[in-house]
Amino acid sequence: RAKDKEKRRKVGDEFKAKGNAAMAEGKVMKAFKLYSSGLQEDKSSCSLLTNRALAALKLGGRQVPVVKLGEDVEVDSYTQAIDDCTKVLDICEFLFDNKGPGVRQARVKAHLRRAAAYRARGEVKKAMEEVELGQTSIGDLTREDKKELETWQAKYKADEEEEERLARLRTMAGIPERKEEKDEE
Repeated sequence: RAKDKEKRRKVGDEFKAKGNAAMAEGKVMKAFKLYSSGLQEDKSSCSLLTNRALAALKLGGRQVPVVKLGEDVEVDSYTQAIDDCTKVLDICEFLFDNKGPGVRQARVKAHLRRAAAYRARGEVKKAMEEVELGQTSIGDLTREDKKELETWQAKYKADEEEEERLARLRTMAGIPERKEEKDEE
């Protein structure tokens, strides 16, 4: 069984390398599919999941093919990025007790990419909360991790302030709220 698991991990790593090459060439959908193929072999690979989440973010909300509960389906790429990052955080917690080689880095990437997906969907408040969760739940952050999380927190805070400013201007001008704003409530 351990031998089979190692074989699956190696095959997953081969798909990851091919996906990374496709990303470097700007072939984002190809990379997404390669990472997905790797995950069919190595379902608990945090690096494949965070890489696929990054590819999903770069696809800009397009529909992407994935396997869910054994069925081929298409989902919004931002939703898939959020799902992949959530799975990374679950794997880190339940399989590795949030400890071990690469776990901190995987958790930081997962929080940042999940925040980016929320922001891309227009959910700035959730993006800010996600960055804050990363800051408070990861105890062994490096100086670089802290700086990166703080940078994104400041960016999302500025985005939120700009959205609030625009909402006030629309109200003063008598312009009705945008449909997306009503849907969030």
